[in-house]
Amino acid sequence: MTVHKKMQGTWYSYDSNAHSGRKITFTAHTVNGKINYTQDKSIISDYFNGNIQDQAGFDRATKNWMSGQTTKMKNNLFYEINPWISFENWSLYRVMPQKINGKKHNVLLYSSRYDGGNYYRSKKLAKQMKNYKFKKVDYHL
Repeated sequence: MTVHKKMQGTWYSYDSNAHSGRKITFTAHTVNGKINYTQDKSIISDYFNGNIQDQAGFDRATKNWMSGQTTKMKNNLFYEINPWISFENWSLYRVMPQKINGKKHNVLLYSSRYDGGNYYRSKKLAKQMKNYKFKKVDYHL
């Protein structure tokens, strides 16, 4: 999966529930240095049903892989990025322009479908906007 150019780069958050940590970095094909692959849907079923012959070897080989795809929810396109093998670990991201102190900023919105928050291009803005929720954004998908 290729990450959209406006999402690429480093983003910061001081939200108390920032599930990807205080900093997240996207390149065209990585998230925090881990390669982002498109996953065959059958692999999850095979993994959880014990159909992979060398599961320990599989875990070692894929421990630094990420699974990425685009997902449309509530008429918005999100990048869904998760560990290669996970269960109900939804990390959804999209860039959305927001006005902050009268200036337009691109904000990286994230949601786990249960909670969500924001990442910003600078640490200073992230600290200033800690735990802020934009009124017109639905963080619970």
